[in-house]
Amino acid sequence: MTIPQFLHPAAIYIGFLHLAVISNRQLRNNNNIWDVSSIHQLPDYMQICYLALNNFVNEMAYDILKEKGFIIIPYLRKAWKDLCKAYLQEARWYFNGYKPTMEEYMNTAWISISTHVILSHAFFAVTSPIEKEAVQYLLDYPNLIRWSATILRLSDDLATSVDEMKRGDVPKTIQCYMNETGASEDEAREHIRSLIRETWKKMNQVQETSISSLGIFCRSFLANHLLQQANRIVLPSVSWYQSVSIFLEDKFHQL
Repeated sequence: MTIPQFLHPAAIYIGFLHLAVISNRQLRNNNNIWDVSSIHQLPDYMQICYLALNNFVNEMAYDILKEKGFIIIPYLRKAWKDLCKAYLQEARWYFNGYKPTMEEYMNTAWISISTHVILSHAFFAVTSPIEKEAVQYLLDYPNLIRWSATILRLSDDLATSVDEMKRGDVPKTIQCYMNETGASEDEAREHIRSLIRETWKKMNQVQETSISSLGIFCRSFLANHLLQQANRIVLPSVSWYQSVSIFLEDKFHQL
C-alpha cells in the first residue's frame, strides 16, 4: 500500500489544488467530491493525480477494514479534503497577490503543513483495535494536534520560506510578520523562534485534566506508539523530550 513512485511531489501538489477546485465546485452544488466521475473536470495530465489519491484512500480503507473491521473512508476523506481546501486558500492568496495577516495565514497554514493527514494515516495503520471515540477525537483536530502542526509549520517556514518565495508562493510567517510590523527579516525570524518556544511550552504544560480527556486516543496511539518511536528520533531539545516523556508516561499510567 504505497503512493505510486512515478508521481513527483510537485505534480501531486498541483493535483491537490485541482482536487481542491473540484471540492469547492462540488460543495457549492452539494455533490460528492470523491465521485470519480468528477475526473473529467481535470486536465488530462492531472487526472492521474486525482485517481491515484482516490485509489490510495480506498486501498488503505480496504486493508484496514479487512484487518481491523473498521470503516475509515469518511475519516481519511475528511483529512484530505481539509488539506486540499487549505491548499486552495493559499493558491487564491498567491494568484490574487493578497498578503495575509499572521492570524489569517496560521489559521490555514497549520492545516496545509499536513500534520493532521500524517497523524490520521499513522493512527489507522498502527492502532488496534480502532475505537470510534478516539477517531472522532483525532479528526476534531484538538489542540494537541494543532500545536504539533503549528510547530512543524513555523519550523518549516524558518527553513524553506526564502526558497519558496523565490519559486513563487504565498507569504510565510516570516513575511507576514514583516508586512504587519515593519520588522527586519532577522527580527521576524527571532519572533518565529519565540512562537515555536511558546508552542512547545503549551505542549509541555498539558494539565492532568487535558491529558485525561485524551482517554482512548492516548492509550491506543500516543502511549503505545508515538513515545516508542520518539526514542529513535533526535529532537532539538533533549531536556524537553526527557521532561515531557516522563510527564506523559506518568499520566498514561493513570488513564
